[in-house]
Amino acid sequence: KDERYVVSGSGDSFNVMEMAERMCKSTKWDAAFKLACDYRKRHLSRSDAATLKAQYLWKKTMKSRGASGVRGAIRIQRSQQDFGSYNSGSGGDGYGVTITVAKAPDLGGLLMTLLHEVVHYVHLSLMTEERINGKRRPHGMDFNLIQARMAQAFWGYKFHPYEAGYSVGHGYAPSTHLKRWLNEQIKDHNPRVMKWIA
Repeated sequence: KDERYVVSGSGDSFNVMEMAERMCKSTKWDAAFKLACDYRKRHLSRSDAATLKAQYLWKKTMKSRGASGVRGAIRIQRSQQDFGSYNSGSGGDGYGVTITVAKAPDLGGLLMTLLHEVVHYVHLSLMTEERINGKRRPHGMDFNLIQARMAQAFWGYKFHPYEAGYSVGHGYAPSTHLKRWLNEQIKDHNPRVMKWIA
């Protein structure tokens, strides 16, 4: 309930930490992670508890109160420079999630960025990224399958990563597609998306 987490744009405002809590507490993570396991032809074991990983990320965040410098938690910071509406982030196992919110954020981009980084945390907590042609692929098909499934659960997004532009070497394309799609839904006042930001 800290004012520094309240973001406004396009006449709407919301608390980014409340949005993060909602994402982390979802019960859909296990089904999404199973898609990644099926793709990698990996047996899903009891230790592959993606939902518990996401919930643990939120528990660590509550314990740290979102303080900067705390690994394994979510940190939200406001951009001190004017990069327009561009939001950025990073996420991974052990590291946690950091989101930098633009001064005038692109709301669809902010929703996508937060989901994207939480997916990185869950994904890399349970499996290593793909290696294709000797290169690490943190935005491989397995990552994108998790992200697409969670976006479907949250907002009704119905695109497979291939439909959203995925190919080897272009693993970020589905995230760009999701951002564009979310902004279109916000413009059209799609109730499933608007209840996240209204």
